[in-house]
Amino acid sequence: MRTIATNLRLSNPADAEEAYHTVVGAVERVPYSNLENMKRLHRLLIQVNPKVADVKVESVIDNSFISKLENSGYVQSVYKKR
Repeated sequence: MRTIATNLRLSNPADAEEAYHTVVGAVERVPYSNLENMKRLHRLLIQVNPKVADVKVESVIDNSFISKLENSGYVQSVYKKR
């Protein structure tokens, strides 16, 4: 918690604890790419670099690696260790 408090410049340890639990609750255990979120990011990137408009979001998302990790039981084993 001290690292979180230092990096977020928090003086109250309870605030660091709350920040930690907020982030842990928001992070997906199995980080599959979300098509809708990627499309939102794509729209933002087009504003920075118009050439990105030529890229089809669906063609760059590949969840097969994450799927293999999940199906092998690896992801579950990582969370059991905590």
